[in-house]
Amino acid sequence: MIPKETGSSTSNEDKIFISRAGWYVLRYPSSWEIQEDSECVTLCEPVNGVGALVMSSYSLPRSCDADAALLVFLDSQGIAADAADFGVASNGDVSTASYEHVRANGYLKVWAIVRNNVLVLVTYNSKKSAKQEESSSVEEIVKSVRIVSLENEIPP
Repeated sequence: MIPKETGSSTSNEDKIFISRAGWYVLRYPSSWEIQEDSECVTLCEPVNGVGALVMSSYSLPRSCDADAALLVFLDSQGIAADAADFGVASNGDVSTASYEHVRANGYLKVWAIVRNNVLVLVTYNSKKSAKQEESSSVEEIVKSVRIVSLENEIPP
């Protein structure tokens, strides 16, 4: 499916993406490609890229902390993690938790971004040896994610 884009760009030629459900918005570099299906959104740089950024969003039965949501996800993946090792940030009613996991030849970074009862789960996978190559772009994309409140801010 072709994703919704606003057609506008920032001074850095970034594109704007609005999730199919209208739950979140993000900016991504114009050199990256984006695909959305019924389960998730995948972003990658098709020419020189070394990894993939995958996003999925969920409506939770009640609000929760980002670190709790991240622990549940990591546990479901068989990754034993301690919340004390998470990067945690809050900005108003949005909380974010992140965790890096290195395997024998793979690298995974996961973010849980929560606003009220909406969770956006973001994963970035690459080869262990290439984990730093796209880190700046990936971090900027993740920082740009804005969750839209389901109660009163859903775009028409």
